[in-house]
Amino acid sequence: MSIKALIAGTLMAAGVMASPAEAATIVFDFSFQNVSRVNGSFSFDDAKTGMLGYADLTAFDLTVIGDAVTAASNYTLADVLAMPVYSFFSFDASQYHLNTGVVDGPFGPVDLFFGAASKSANAGPDQDLDSGFVVGTAGAYRDFRTDFAGGIDNLSMGVAAVPEPATWAMMLVGFALVGAATRYRRRTTSVVFG
Repeated sequence: MSIKALIAGTLMAAGVMASPAEAATIVFDFSFQNVSRVNGSFSFDDAKTGMLGYADLTAFDLTVIGDAVTAASNYTLADVLAMPVYSFFSFDASQYHLNTGVVDGPFGPVDLFFGAASKSANAGPDQDLDSGFVVGTAGAYRDFRTDFAGGIDNLSMGVAAVPEPATWAMMLVGFALVGAATRYRRRTTSVVFG
């Protein structure tokens, strides 16, 4: 195999593998008096721009940290998409900013960072919500599954550092080229005049 064929094959493979990043992941943590109470992450296709809702996400995970009084709880994207009451999530993908909003629910309007909740089918109109969570802008968190309610005084968010497929492809191409260069030997040729 010639070095030109090796380089051409490696560049074609890199072109196929070097597609744009597929998902951006944002991690978040809500704490009260410097103790983490609620944390998780959400992911979305990084080609999307503008305001994103739950339906635009590729993954969502929220975990309530349990303690001696409160049981731990976890919510996934499938959970929140199935919860019609207090369903609110608004993330500006262009500025990486979590927006707030007022949502009408069974007990009146609630000002939220994000949330999703539901009632069981046999719950009466005056019965409380039985599943879900709300993260209020007034510094309160409520988990309806565990009946936990608590204060939040700090929200931290950041982008998870995950290498993109193009980064891996470039690294592999570089290793292949270095390997090919070390294997390549110059052929000596003899010139005969005569």
